Amino acid sequence: MTRPCKYGCGTELGAFDEENRKYLEAASGGLHTKERCQEAKLKLEQKNNHGNEFIAHETKKATVQFPPNAEFVDHTLKPELILKTLTDPTPEGIDLKYNNFAKEHKIRYSQSHVLGSQYTVYVWYEEKQ
Repeated sequence: MTRPCKYGCGTELGAFDEENRKYLEAASGGLHTKERCQEAKLKLEQKNNHGNEFIAHETKKATVQFPPNAEFVDHTLKPELILKTLTDPTPEGIDLKYNNFAKEHKIRYSQSHVLGSQYTVYVWYEEKQ
């Protein structure tokens, strides 16, 4: 049975060595000394230092703090999409309407239908900021 080091270095510890009065590391089998613990803590801090973790972000579980950074983008947020229906009786006309609309809006999805002589395109977009 293993357990993590109580000093937060992230090392899994195995059995206790009575002779040396130290725990054995589960992965390497070596003694878990104070020096090895401090080295493991430094490596763990360097590994977990992403540099961009102090801007407040509310989640369902907790509030996480991230650093203020103008370039930070939360990719987990879903944009509010707006639906626009474009129609025209000619293929060239619907192409022109779609392309002009795309110049002014950020199109995320679109779907087209032809019914008789009427061309229809449904466009889901988000406002450009």
